[in-house]
Formats: sequence, C-alpha cells, structure tokens
Amino acid sequence: MSDGIPNDLEDKIEYFRNQNNFLKEKIVQLTKKYKTLEHEYDRVVEENENLKTMLGKLWNKKVI
Repeated sequence: MSDGIPNDLEDKIEYFRNQNNFLKEKIVQLTKKYKTLEHEYDRVVEENENLKTMLGKLWNKKVI
C-alpha cells in the first residue's frame, strides 16, 4: 500500500493501465492493417476499371 491507496485499488489501477496500453497497441496495429487493406482495395478497384475499359474497347471492335 502506498500513498494511502489500498492494495486492491492499486491492483485495479495497474490492471486498467495495462488494459489501456494493450488497447492502444491494438488500435495502432488495426489502423496499419486497415490502411493496407484500403490500399489493396483501391488497387483492385482500379484494376477492375481498367479491365472494364479494355473489355469495352474489345467488345466495340467485335474481338470478343
């Protein structure tokens, strides 16, 4: 016991500090994953648009 705080309160404070740090780290990790997935999604959308354009041009030329 320090500063008049009971042990159980100190334990709870330590637990919540650890939880807070853990959750902060998870937020950082998930933000990185989200940004990676967002970038990959944008790339796939761009590739899809390119394919539509190419197929449209081929369709107009009656190649397919």
